[in-house]
Amino acid sequence: MERFFIFIAILAMPLSSCNMLPEEETGEGKIVLDLQPAESLTRSEPPQEWTDVRVGNTMYALDTNSFLLSIHDSDGQKIYSGKYSERPEEIIVSPGTYDVKLHSMEFGKPRFNAPLFGDEQTVIVEKNKTVNVTLLCRQLNAGLCLEFSESFNKRYIYAVRLKDGYGEVSYPKSTKDYCFFLPGEVKMIYKENNADTVLMTRTLVAGEMLRLTLTYSENSMYNVSNLNINIDTSRVWRDEIYNTALKIPEGVLSIEEAKSRVGEKDLSIFGFVIGGDATEKTMRIAPPFASATHFIIAPSTSERNRNNCFVVELPSGKIRDELNLVVHRDLLGAPIVIVGDVVDSYYGYIGVKKTQDYTLL
Repeated sequence: MERFFIFIAILAMPLSSCNMLPEEETGEGKIVLDLQPAESLTRSEPPQEWTDVRVGNTMYALDTNSFLLSIHDSDGQKIYSGKYSERPEEIIVSPGTYDVKLHSMEFGKPRFNAPLFGDEQTVIVEKNKTVNVTLLCRQLNAGLCLEFSESFNKRYIYAVRLKDGYGEVSYPKSTKDYCFFLPGEVKMIYKENNADTVLMTRTLVAGEMLRLTLTYSENSMYNVSNLNINIDTSRVWRDEIYNTALKIPEGVLSIEEAKSRVGEKDLSIFGFVIGGDATEKTMRIAPPFASATHFIIAPSTSERNRNNCFVVELPSGKIRDELNLVVHRDLLGAPIVIVGDVVDSYYGYIGVKKTQDYTLL
């Protein structure tokens, strides 16, 4: 039985190689699949949080024979769909582009204790050639675990709901389990007086395991997020604190929403001030800062992915005097709404120029 162990350090990247077919030329090509054997990979102990997910002990084994394999062409036509163990040794196809997906289970709507493992690749098959595809096993969805502080429970008596583009689930306050989602935006919703209120919106990425402690403090100046990151091969385990008392004004765009509005002027955009001194490849997240001409905002105070951040221009005058981090280091972590023009390139990424107004929340 083929078995693949997770909690491993990946030593090889997915690859595809083409070789001439030994048989006579037929005008067709072949796809040959293989999984990286566990014996060639270095194992590592998982973080303690994994036991909270209740899907295994310190080493969790997956039977890859039961994995679900699907292969579709560029038109969406099914070439193969079934168990990995029942696949043909060689899959004969016409020249073209094919999507290969290997999943440990069927997954769509949010579910508790349901980490999804596998791989997804797009391969190009040429005439009379064989494509050897090496699949790796990694986490494809994201896990979210909520912890409720006393201040949160006093303000919000009942359970919250978590909702993404595929469905929603009620999150009992008594559970310590992770709920899993496909990568994308997740909203936390609370129903009160027959009306739904979105308490938080968060974008999750594949392989992320986020444990979020929810607080409620109307007196908190900033929504400070305490961050602890543990790296487990291809997965990122995060602990954060989120203040649900923070209210974002209606009609204000998130950074993710603003990305689709490039070229538009006078847009209101919400983010947290996380640093400055930007270049096309780097940013500074702690003082001292050298440049007063801009700062950087992000969806959360813990965000460090440059693609998810906006550099905001601070024009000379009142706005620069009041917001530059050279003088105002205390603005780090501040939730802010800025008004300006979204441009396609500012320090190498989508950003905001001609900032004309701001509101600290």
